[in-house]
Amino acid sequence: AGYLPVGEQLVLSARAVGQTMGGTPRVGSFRLIEASDRPYAGIGGPLSHRALMDDRFLGRDKLQLNVDARYHVVNLPRAARASVMAFFDAGRVFEGLGQEFRLTTEDLRVGGGIGLFIQLGRAGIIGTTAGAGPDGVIFGFATRWAY
Repeated sequence: AGYLPVGEQLVLSARAVGQTMGGTPRVGSFRLIEASDRPYAGIGGPLSHRALMDDRFLGRDKLQLNVDARYHVVNLPRAARASVMAFFDAGRVFEGLGQEFRLTTEDLRVGGGIGLFIQLGRAGIIGTTAGAGPDGVIFGFATRWAY
């Protein structure tokens, strides 16, 4: 994951994830994607693929890409921030016979959308997104940035 501030109001960010599980993992672990700050559910939902329903795709191996443009309409450092965002998400899982992890664009589920986030203080974040993808229009709710 990375962030690139472009001036005072605009932040561009991106995250690329590739995860594979060896051995014989329990089915319940297919839901988790490990991340440096904390694991999250994938692929689908407000923290992974915002244009898909929660936990839409589950599997032992996962590939995901997120790209955001966040514009701070109100930016009062350390006090309050109101941000609008545009996002593009793509992801897929590899599960079943002949489905081994590889870098590919084949069978990627893509979607994009917009969102509004309000931040009070350093940690209080609440936001909503609307994304369009393979499942139609999906509305999401989050209490933190996806990444």
